[in-house]
Amino acid sequence: MRVIIGQIARRYLPEASSKPLVLGGIIISDHEGLMDVSDGDCVLQSLCQALGSIMGYSRFLQVYDDLIEKDGITDSVVLLERCLAMNKNLKINQVSFSIEIKRPTLFEQIEKMQDNLSKLLKLSKERVSLSYFEASGLTDVSCGDGVKVLCALTLSD
Repeated sequence: MRVIIGQIARRYLPEASSKPLVLGGIIISDHEGLMDVSDGDCVLQSLCQALGSIMGYSRFLQVYDDLIEKDGITDSVVLLERCLAMNKNLKINQVSFSIEIKRPTLFEQIEKMQDNLSKLLKLSKERVSLSYFEASGLTDVSCGDGVKVLCALTLSD
């Protein structure tokens, strides 16, 4: 069994931006999106970062760049699907996400994200954990400037 960690952080776009906030493959209404050439989904991208560390980070970056630059695909779900296909010999046993965010409150979205991640990863809901917190102004993220996500995976061959 292996434990793999992925982490990513993104700053919010200006409030006037029309790009939506996407987390865990779910669109969070009435909130500006995150600065990134993709959809900025920090939850899925932290998972992809973890999977990318298994396949070799330079190889992962090439997949990411090819999706965006060559194919024009900015959907993090597609990136996740590619990462999963490249790691098909591994079985994900458990996935856990810790989301640092000040705004918006994710209380109503956590279960939707869990359902979506369970479906994407073909895992039971009990094997997909999500929590979120605000670090009381200790970082730019906890001051409301963006989102940071830490993902931990347990895998078996």
